[in-house]
Amino acid sequence: MSEQEFNKITDMLTSHSIEYLVKEHESAVTSLESSTIRGSAIEEGVKCLLVKFNRANNPEKEFFVIIEVRSDLKIDWKKAGEKLLAKKIGLSTPQEVLEQTGCVIGAVAPFGHKNQLAIVADPKIFLNEYVEFNAGLTTKSIRMKSIDLKKILEETGTAFFDVSK
Repeated sequence: MSEQEFNKITDMLTSHSIEYLVKEHESAVTSLESSTIRGSAIEEGVKCLLVKFNRANNPEKEFFVIIEVRSDLKIDWKKAGEKLLAKKIGLSTPQEVLEQTGCVIGAVAPFGHKNQLAIVADPKIFLNEYVEFNAGLTTKSIRMKSIDLKKILEETGTAFFDVSK
């Protein structure tokens, strides 16, 4: 669990004068657990998954990307693979998630990762006024306006692609 990643996220929000609410709760790993424990609609949740892939022109090299989708949706692997020009694509292992993000599975946030990672955000995450996500820890979540999340993601160079189903 990463208190350091949580602090990095909240510091980033504070430095951008973004209003947010921290929710402390029981440990929640899945999207359904998280929305139930937080008492919020699953559609407001942002699921952040570390995905690894390789490309046909360099099949030995693995790339990592954070793919963000609304918690009630799933990654459309075909769409994601096409956008990333991937030959092979799939979820990373728990160890890879920890190494790349500094977080355990279920705690990965939309930004503020240990390593600088490419991010792909599905635009459907911005359809609700508010979003919620675990923030570096499975016991702390952040609630904020979706328009503010979009601003932060735009500043970090996030790509916005329809990659959900």
